[in-house]
Parts: sequence; structure tokens; C-alpha cells
Amino acid sequence: MSSLFLVPQVVIFSTTYCPLCDETKKLFQSMNVDARVIELDLMKNGLTENGVAVKLYELTGQRTVPNVFIRGMHLGGNDLTQEVARTGSLHQTLGLEFDSLNPSLECYA
Repeated sequence: MSSLFLVPQVVIFSTTYCPLCDETKKLFQSMNVDARVIELDLMKNGLTENGVAVKLYELTGQRTVPNVFIRGMHLGGNDLTQEVARTGSLHQTLGLEFDSLNPSLECYA
């Protein structure tokens, strides 16, 4: 029951046809991070006039996907997510080790 109240470490709002969304999802897969992916185009109210995408814009000021949240805080899109992964700060935020000499972005929990 207590698991119902746990916030996923990573939430990605995405669409199934977006190549930048694919890059973001692959990044977290390569880090062995189990991100919660919400595909807006597969939701009944995901891309409608008053749907989830509009609410995300109102919340974040970002109109594009992917729209990434880390521990409930808005991070941004693919470019920023990739950048913070390259610098190691994403790993630090997620409590993962980062090998700055290894650009493959492998990490260890």
C-alpha cells in the first residue's frame, strides 16, 4: 500500500513518434534508471485542447516533449537532460556513481 505514495525518480512526458523522446528514454535505459514514461499521444486527454500537454505547459512553460521531471522537479527537454548527464550532475541527483573518464554514461547504483 505504501508504494502507492512513492513518486518515481524520473518521469518523462513523451510521444511515441518523437525522436528526441527516444533519445531521452534511451539515456535513462543506459543508466539503468526505471523512468516512468507517459506517452501523451496514447492518452485520451494527452494532446487535447485542455489536456495534459496544456497543463504541462502551464506548469513548466515548456511546449515540447520530452518533458522530464526528476524527483518531482521539472528538469526540461532532451538537450538539457543530455547535458546534465554528460556533466554527471544527473547521476548525482539520482544517487548514482559517475565515471567522468568514461563517456559511455555507464553508472552504478
